[in-house]
Amino acid sequence: MSKDEDKRFTAARLPDDARPRPRYAPASWVGAVMKIALLVFGVLILLLGLHWVSEGTGVLAYPQSPMMYLKPIWTWIGLATAVAGAVLIWLSRRTA
Repeated sequence: MSKDEDKRFTAARLPDDARPRPRYAPASWVGAVMKIALLVFGVLILLLGLHWVSEGTGVLAYPQSPMMYLKPIWTWIGLATAVAGAVLIWLSRRTA
């Protein structure tokens, strides 16, 4: 192997921590945006689920409609939705 070929393939043989890093790393800001989006979406889903639980149990009656008020099915749907929101929040807070 000549010296020119050796220089061309040197970076491929270096360990991961010794390889030169690119100046622009899109994965870092994409990951940050994804974490923020998961957190915001998770909080909104959690709040919606808690609202549905309060409608189903009769704690909160807003808006005033008999569609959801004191209907146990909305309590269960709200609990499942709140758990899904909590999972999204947990996923957003994990360190990768």
